[in-house]
Amino acid sequence: MYLDKNLIKEKKKANKEASRIMKLLLTDGLNEMEAVEFERLKNMDYFNIGQKLLLTPTIEVRRGILLLTNKNC
Repeated sequence: MYLDKNLIKEKKKANKEASRIMKLLLTDGLNEMEAVEFERLKNMDYFNIGQKLLLTPTIEVRRGILLLTNKNC
């Protein structure tokens, strides 16, 4: 069976994007909290160490971990 190389690249890219989960250690200088992407965050595709993140109220917390969505960050 012959598969087009471009088709294979597109499938690999789609699988890679769909399976991403990011775990973050957030700090305000005094306190540290762990957070994970509960849904893929559109603004965090190119995230750098030390980048600032604005969190808005009503963040769900499970087992001490913040669940980040597009609505709360």
